[in-house]
Amino acid sequence: MFLFWLIAYSLINIEERKGDDYKMNLHNGLGDQPIEDVIKAHPLIGEILQKHDIACVTCSVGICLLKDVVSIHSLGDEAEAAIEQEINSYLSSQ
Repeated sequence: MFLFWLIAYSLINIEERKGDDYKMNLHNGLGDQPIEDVIKAHPLIGEILQKHDIACVTCSVGICLLKDVVSIHSLGDEAEAAIEQEINSYLSSQ
């Protein structure tokens, strides 16, 4: 039940943040993929997120989109840009 409320809160928070200035732009459309699929294909991205206190690796649902996972943590534009840059640098090296 807790997980349901957490997901519902996250989705509401995403709707409230739609007016924010910063939008992640990840290579290969990765931001529009479910986090579970992203981490399966690119485990290092899970490590990048964990480094920024985003614990998606331990989530049992995994349906949130990567770009939303970052934005719902309200880390601020600077932190989101840093995460985007780290992920894109990793993807460019592949």
